[in-house]
Amino acid sequence: MNATVEVASDGQIFVAWRDPDRPVFIARSTNNGQSWTSPSAVGSDAVFNFPALAAGPNGAMALAYTIGESDRLVIYAGAWNGSTFATARITPLSGDFADPTLTYDTAGTLYVAYRGVDSSGSSSGVWVATNQGAGQWQINRIVGPGAVYGTVNIEGDTSGNLHLQWNANVGAGQRVYYSVRPSGATAFVNPIDAPNDAGIIFNSRMSTTVSDAAYAHVAGEL
Repeated sequence: MNATVEVASDGQIFVAWRDPDRPVFIARSTNNGQSWTSPSAVGSDAVFNFPALAAGPNGAMALAYTIGESDRLVIYAGAWNGSTFATARITPLSGDFADPTLTYDTAGTLYVAYRGVDSSGSSSGVWVATNQGAGQWQINRIVGPGAVYGTVNIEGDTSGNLHLQWNANVGAGQRVYYSVRPSGATAFVNPIDAPNDAGIIFNSRMSTTVSDAAYAHVAGEL
């Protein structure tokens, strides 16, 4: 259940999923899906909700997921090393964090976005972890404190922009929020929201494209 699929730039297909009370499993195909490797577990801890995959330059592939550790919800992430995903915890044990997505930029830097589970306080809000090599991560809270619901979606486009989207409860109800870090910039711009007077929006997802400009497209449930 909770399966996700991603195709690497070298054509390898990766599928990741979870079984109830089991670790995340992966399978891989090198022949356009005609055959698959046997499923293999990443780690030994039970995974919550969807795992996430992201493809990067030169065949790179990365995985992120949520597990329980020391009575906390924590985020693990890491890259494919040719035989498995070398994942490690990227969030502290001082709070609960969940529902990651991840992306590479055009330079090959890996980013993981996730939310704080708390509705207030120092662990709440929208977070982005930037990989700095050798298992080192720079952690930044982009928005907070405050309640965030569901998956925080991050995606890099072909022009080097980073797009970030999430759901938060403001005004008339739970809305879509969006921010972008333009190519060459070091910070995300102030978020904007999509006005909504019809109800609660949830379970949103985002995809990006570049044509005459850079676009982020968001779909959600109402």
